Amino acid sequence: MYYLLFCFFYLLSLIPWPIIYLISSCIAFVLQHIFRYRKKVLEENINGAFPNLSKRDKQVIINQFYVRFTDNFIELLKLLSISKKGIKKRFEINFPVCYPYLNEGKSVQVMSAHFFNWEYLNICGGATFKYCNLLGIYMPIENKYFERLMKHIRERFHSKMLSAWKVLKIYHTCDQGNFVLGVIADQNPTNPKTSFWLPFLGRMTAFTQGPERIAKRYNNIVLFADIYRKKRGYYKCTLTLVTDNPKEMARGALTVQVVNMIQTAIYTKPSNYLWSHKRWKLQYDPIQYKDNTLTPLSSV
Repeated sequence: MYYLLFCFFYLLSLIPWPIIYLISSCIAFVLQHIFRYRKKVLEENINGAFPNLSKRDKQVIINQFYVRFTDNFIELLKLLSISKKGIKKRFEINFPVCYPYLNEGKSVQVMSAHFFNWEYLNICGGATFKYCNLLGIYMPIENKYFERLMKHIRERFHSKMLSAWKVLKIYHTCDQGNFVLGVIADQNPTNPKTSFWLPFLGRMTAFTQGPERIAKRYNNIVLFADIYRKKRGYYKCTLTLVTDNPKEMARGALTVQVVNMIQTAIYTKPSNYLWSHKRWKLQYDPIQYKDNTLTPLSSV
């Protein structure tokens, strides 16, 4: 079954870019106007994040979101057959900022969010870094065939993907030598009691403590990756230093700083974010979670 699935999607990945984007536009129209895919989720999330924005401006964000959302997954198919030269042409990033740290034997932790197209970051990194471990932490898919396919796509060029559920394996792999680790920091945690809580896009939001723990355990150089679209099919990612000594930071301070950078990027380019994500399923209890409630950066 898996090989039939692989062959089908591989053949789709060979469709020329102009046609693939025509297909994407058609799918976006169907999702938005016929199926109304997660319309209520989109409206709730955007209304919460931009309470003072006009109805017209909010609609512009929604219209742009649907196109970028379908482009994201259509482009994911293209990653099955894209060359290293092709991915580097379409994803501009200042990776050289990592080289001095790696040459000193240090490890680098790149933290980002669900900015379109976040999948390009991992595969472009795999096509670039050859002499150190390139690791990515991801949330597995329940369907075993699609899980295998996604893992194959993400590991095409040297990357190694680690399940977020297998913490000991993550630590064991990181113990093997210096590495570049990619983390999507806005994943929805499963346990509200062990999460950090802080304001994010207009409401109290849970964030997993895992990325901060890894950064402190290995004292990684932490970079923030701001990904945005230059034009259709072409993206730019700017890596910015968050800290070069996370061990010395107070508990929660690294998470607060990264969340602030994510929020700033979203407010700057609102249609570039995955608004269909059911990010606020967990409800905040100020009494029960007071020990894990963090002070936002603007108030520090």
